[in-house]
Amino acid sequence: MEQNEFIEKVNTIELKSKNIVRELISKPIVLLPAGYFSKLSIMYLKMWDIEVDYVADNSPNDSRWGRKIWKYSGRDYSVESVADILNTYGDKVNYIITSRPNRRAIQKQLVDGGVDEKSIFYMPARLGDLVPKNSFMRRCVIENDFDRIKYASEQLEDDDSRNQFWELLSIFYANAPVWIEKPSSEEYFQTPYLKFEDDEVFVDAGMFDGNTSLRFTEVCPNFKAIYGIEANPFNLETIYKNLSGIDNVTILNNALCNTDIMLGFSQEGKGPEGARIVDGGEISVKGLRGDDLDIQPTFIKFDIEGAEYDALLGFRKTIEKYKPNMAISVYHSLEDHWRIILLVKEICPDYKLYLEHHYGYEDLYGTILYATVE
Repeated sequence: MEQNEFIEKVNTIELKSKNIVRELISKPIVLLPAGYFSKLSIMYLKMWDIEVDYVADNSPNDSRWGRKIWKYSGRDYSVESVADILNTYGDKVNYIITSRPNRRAIQKQLVDGGVDEKSIFYMPARLGDLVPKNSFMRRCVIENDFDRIKYASEQLEDDDSRNQFWELLSIFYANAPVWIEKPSSEEYFQTPYLKFEDDEVFVDAGMFDGNTSLRFTEVCPNFKAIYGIEANPFNLETIYKNLSGIDNVTILNNALCNTDIMLGFSQEGKGPEGARIVDGGEISVKGLRGDDLDIQPTFIKFDIEGAEYDALLGFRKTIEKYKPNMAISVYHSLEDHWRIILLVKEICPDYKLYLEHHYGYEDLYGTILYATVE
């Protein structure tokens, strides 16, 4: 895609989105259900000058939030009953549903309660951990690196991957909240890109709770070995518990990167899964180069909160020699969406690359680059 085509695509998306915003802010706004993502959504909508007026939930007295006041951006919010909101306001307000898994059920409840479907909205794309947050700065990064971005897109193997790549870039570049529909799908194992055989040697880089390794044992019951690498020592107890009784599993408490020195590590992130390597972190973890493992992996999954690029460098010789299948998270920074594509092709030009965004475009987590030589 040429730069002028890209700008035209974004302009079309922005125009559609501005029309949605115009309808959305024409009435007071109710956000539902309550919970962690509702709090993030209030703050995210505020970035676009969209003010939430009420928060509603079917269980407003739930112990997780109860009738506690939420204080955000100079406003106080209490969790109201959905039934009370419907009885009091009905179609006099607009509703934003923040939960993708429960979207249909919540929409049905609202419609059954007399709400016109035109008054029901969903969250626009949330940018997650992308840096920089400011839309102007994202535009600058994309414009300055457009030639490399275009070249990276050309390295992707199929139209679906390229289309998703440009959809994501459009969201990052747009100077407006963006609504783009996409169904969710399972990461890593239910994709058309990778096939698994007996005697797989799986490297689970960024184990979190061990459930990805556990899922791997279901997909590949006759695997040869699992090497799990998790930097956060506070996750180890859960990992050992979830993988208890499974043989041929090696668990390492290291930060996978391109060095073997001690590194700062912080548990402060977007929930416990957001812990990451950071200067001045409250704990220290020893770095580990993948090449130093001296193994012959057949499949490597990287989800290590922004350290994927350095981890690939530290695994370079192994990847060049054995050409394992790979699933690499690229959503932890803006530039990773294209620079990791280019790095993988530099390490091994034989790889065929596919891009899949798994979580729907409401949450820009779960963008995975798949690499295979098959």
